[in-house]
Amino acid sequence: MTTESKAFTPIDLPVLPLDDEVVLPGMVVPLDLSDTEVRAAVEAAQAAARPGGGKPEVLLVPRIDGTYTGTGVLGTVEQVGRLSDGDPGALIRARDRVR
Repeated sequence: MTTESKAFTPIDLPVLPLDDEVVLPGMVVPLDLSDTEVRAAVEAAQAAARPGGGKPEVLLVPRIDGTYTGTGVLGTVEQVGRLSDGDPGALIRARDRVR
């Protein structure tokens, strides 16, 4: 059995709380921007994104009874616009699991 050591670099990301959803790496999820917490996280990610430095990133974290879990998913904001029902929304691609 070999021991792998991985270097971890802490980064600051806007937290996007998930109350009624489970998002796994590889999933693409539409989120409603009518929710103030979702809108704030997406806007913060867009403001923090560097021009030419890639897509804005957020941390998707499940929230159970008002408490955040210790594991989430790194997501990229793929698109911001209107959902199929006409409400403002964002399309988020979940990439990697994070703790």
